[in-house]
Amino acid sequence: PGLVEDEPDVGALVLAGPGSTGATLGRITGEIARFRPTTRSNARAPHELARILLLQHIDVLWWSDGMSFADEPAVRASDALVSLADLRRRGRLGFRYKIAARTLPARARAGLARRWDPEREPRSSGLSHDRARPAMVALLEDVAVRFAEAAPGWDHGLWVNCILRSEVAQQHLRELGYSAFPRSSHCVGYAADLEMDWVARRGGADALRSVLLGLRDAGVVNVIDEGQAWHVCLNPAWAAHYDRQFGGAAAVAEGDARCAG
Repeated sequence: PGLVEDEPDVGALVLAGPGSTGATLGRITGEIARFRPTTRSNARAPHELARILLLQHIDVLWWSDGMSFADEPAVRASDALVSLADLRRRGRLGFRYKIAARTLPARARAGLARRWDPEREPRSSGLSHDRARPAMVALLEDVAVRFAEAAPGWDHGLWVNCILRSEVAQQHLRELGYSAFPRSSHCVGYAADLEMDWVARRGGADALRSVLLGLRDAGVVNVIDEGQAWHVCLNPAWAAHYDRQFGGAAAVAEGDARCAG
């Protein structure tokens, strides 16, 4: 049976996908055996971690053959990614994000902002990179539009805490005690973490949950409630659809720019 009433039955998925059933169960039970809850981990107890790992196995089934980004130079050099900063400057980004502060001055500014206005934005470290796959940008745009329609009084936007991470960054988070698992769909570039706690404190969580669960039930995404944020992974069967959607929006924007000129 499903572990949570409104989540899919994932038990049978352990029998599918890459590797043997024993290897899959070994990976999951190994993670549980090593589990030590910290303030950085998404799970607070072994059964919570088991639920996350079983649902994360859907991501593994979908993207096990995908090419992951090994390190930061691989992310910077890839021509399969688009610049979020450029899209935002051109007014083509319908969701909100911030970039992780890496320098001491940037961290100091972020600390002061949290101190003086702690609820201004989510308490998230921010994106590792302001680059993403076009299909993921289009998916997040779709979620943002649906969210706005489901919560007409909401004016805080859709907050995205994470999209793309390299394998090196994933391992570093794992060593720091975060719930960062090997073979992550973040490293392939087809996952995002959407802020939920901050949204809930402002009364918009029910609408966002409804949008995400609706897309999950339609087979578009896998969704994992990880506490502060909800993890969303794009189904490979829908990747081409969202690639086309991104390309269509780009063509419209270019046409509007020519007309304006």
